Amino acid sequence: MAILERTLTGDFTTILTELDAVVKQSVSATLEGSSDFNFSTGRCAVRVYERYSAIGNGRVTMSLTLLEADGQIRLSAITSGGSRHNTGFAALDALAEAWGCEINKSKWQGLYGIAQVDGRKVMLLKPLTYMNLSGQSIAPAAAFYKIPRNHIIVLCDDIAQEPGHIRIRPSGSAGGHNGLKSIIASTGGEDFYRIRIGVGAKPRPDYDLADWVLGKFPPDDAKLVTGRHTDVEAACRLLMAGKLGEAQNKFNH
Repeated sequence: MAILERTLTGDFTTILTELDAVVKQSVSATLEGSSDFNFSTGRCAVRVYERYSAIGNGRVTMSLTLLEADGQIRLSAITSGGSRHNTGFAALDALAEAWGCEINKSKWQGLYGIAQVDGRKVMLLKPLTYMNLSGQSIAPAAAFYKIPRNHIIVLCDDIAQEPGHIRIRPSGSAGGHNGLKSIIASTGGEDFYRIRIGVGAKPRPDYDLADWVLGKFPPDDAKLVTGRHTDVEAACRLLMAGKLGEAQNKFNH
């Protein structure tokens, strides 16, 4: 998708209509769903599209997010909804539901909500940057709330693990994950928790990696991944309580 992240000028509705036409014409995508919501400081529109993958011979899902806030209109992300690439957001949605939190406030190039969990104030944040710029949303949010780097928990996809497998680590390198690489660069260190959720490796070496991570899970794999959401929630509670070893022993499989 050849649309760059940038600030736009003009009428919000007109821009959204024009972008919709570009997506449909440039990659022969069809509109599969839409969502519009307002905040105290602006509004956001999400459009979900599907197209055929020439390499994978399957379906690829994309979502386009247009955000109007603080007097600016920004094309903030083109990501994949309901796909391997969206695994972290799906897990965060499960946390929000379990903790009675709505992720509907707009700031720091993202959407966030505040929950109370076991007597702790917890911020749930969805960066609306491109995935490989996630740190540009997380770092300023953490700085505003004075959240130490070792109190950050990142949920992300992992192509090195089988679907539904979980690996919890307190620190470490990005391991080839560009989102983690951005967070390390923006926060200034590697010492933050990460819960990496397996989505499976691409089926063969010549399979395009972008098509693989943007593609939808087969039904059986989707069940394996969503079936671990309760474990991710329980692991987050243990990490927040300082019980890393217990979280790893229970859920690293």
